[in-house]
Amino acid sequence: MQKMLKSQRTVELKKDYFYIKADAEGYRNMRIKYDELVYVKAMQNYVLLFMNNGQQYCCHNSLKQMEEMLSNSDFTKIHRSYIVNDHKILAIEGDTLVLDTNKKTKIIIGRTYKSDFNFKNNCNILKKDSKKIIDIGQHILLLMSIFCSDTLFLVDFLV
Repeated sequence: MQKMLKSQRTVELKKDYFYIKADAEGYRNMRIKYDELVYVKAMQNYVLLFMNNGQQYCCHNSLKQMEEMLSNSDFTKIHRSYIVNDHKILAIEGDTLVLDTNKKTKIIIGRTYKSDFNFKNNCNILKKDSKKIIDIGQHILLLMSIFCSDTLFLVDFLV
């Protein structure tokens, strides 16, 4: 019984890294930490991984395989050739992302991926007039509209 519980606990732990085969023979595996990976770029039959320290790793996987590997973390596919780390985005300039690299890399958001990207990131954009406070006697009602879902929430605070 303890063995089963022990194995269940190890499955439930979320790892903050994954391994890639860094050479053609498959002898060298490199550990990649999610928080150090800035973006992934697809090239013909392999992908390039760009790290925040300026290093690049070549991996003989498809972008689809990388997308599946990164699906449980904070990565977004923004172009048919790019997956970016959401935490490494410095700015959004129209259809272009500025990433936190040594060169301040800019990547264009593809038309196909723009609406999904905007929906995902509109929740994190501070907007003007996002809340209104109404004073009603002993209670203060705080009205907040959440722009991602167009839902109106009423929160009642006692004074």
